[in-house]
Amino acid sequence: MERLCTWASHRVEAVKVKCVGYKVGIVTGAPPHIASLEISMIGEENFDNVIIASESRGVSPKPDAHGIEEALRLLNVQNNEAMYVGNAEEDILAARNANVLDVLLIRGEYKLPEINPSLKIYSLYDLREIL
Repeated sequence: MERLCTWASHRVEAVKVKCVGYKVGIVTGAPPHIASLEISMIGEENFDNVIIASESRGVSPKPDAHGIEEALRLLNVQNNEAMYVGNAEEDILAARNANVLDVLLIRGEYKLPEINPSLKIYSLYDLREIL
């Protein structure tokens, strides 16, 4: 049940961010079958672009900037207009490597990274304060 609540909140926040005019994309390093399941739970229609970063798909995995750079290109967004929200050190490093604002989402599921992110949030709802 907790998992469903988590995905429901992700869907709500993705829709809200899109409704106020922001483009929303996902760059994930999850295995393709897991990524597809997770994206379908949130609703692929809630995203303007989805990049699954894996060597088999020709996209270098994080912390390489390749996936984020590809998402920016496809969304027609400059790096100084973007932010990348992630929950692990590789996400923060990938954002920095792509020269976008890095935001760490702390949900207690992973050990906190040893590097300091530019911003920290504890829920996707906290994005309202940033945007």
